[in-house]
Amino acid sequence: MKQIFFALLLFCQTLSAVEVEGLYETEVLADSRSVADRNQAIRHALQIVLNRVVIAHDQNTPLIKTALEAAPLYVREFQFSLGTDNAAKNRQNRLLRVRFDDNMLETLFKNGGVGLWNEIRPETLLWLVVEKQGQRRFYQANNMPEVEFALSRAARLTGLPLIFPLLDMEEQRFITPNDVLSADPKLLLDVSSRYDVVSILTGRLYQSGQCWQGEWALYFNQKIHQWGQDNCQTLENAALAGLQHVYNVLSNYYGIKQAKERR
Repeated sequence: MKQIFFALLLFCQTLSAVEVEGLYETEVLADSRSVADRNQAIRHALQIVLNRVVIAHDQNTPLIKTALEAAPLYVREFQFSLGTDNAAKNRQNRLLRVRFDDNMLETLFKNGGVGLWNEIRPETLLWLVVEKQGQRRFYQANNMPEVEFALSRAARLTGLPLIFPLLDMEEQRFITPNDVLSADPKLLLDVSSRYDVVSILTGRLYQSGQCWQGEWALYFNQKIHQWGQDNCQTLENAALAGLQHVYNVLSNYYGIKQAKERR
């Protein structure tokens, strides 16, 4: 009976899982095309990659520092973009796409006992409320391009697959932005049941002058994780700070902790 229960639990947890592509590649901006600046940019690129494949508990281990110092050794291929627009030519010429050797890195971390989160990841349902000038509105990509850009960038940097509520007429009859942000999650969880996900994220991004701040709550594994940022940030950084915490929670749960190889 216990085996059946755990099999069903595993099945439910993978219903909303998808394959996240490109975890070991990213783009960064180099100061110039010199070898020194290129290698510095490659180290930055590897930091981005490690932030979305190494479980949160292991991101400060000595092996991570060692890998970053030797980042160019793990590059499978790199290429600078060729700018065609004169106004953006200088920046485009310094935009570096880097693809790392996933086999080399995975072997390194497996032997060193560093936990990794693979490319099969559960989708997270995001109920986002955007507040400007005291007015709260549900996030809708078509009407909020700057927020859409910030969220897409944050999801890409963290490797988190997100889905969003339909916000159709029926749904909006039952739930409002204030309901999403309420301390009582019952209505939110009831409405969210139609999406068949294992993790639900609520967020409020609000603007004060030129600053953006965020408040977040993650409903996962029968627990509620709450956090916020009260310092002045750009919209992109506020969105990234929210999703990075989600990555930390989920990677520690789903990631595979390696047993350090004995020599």
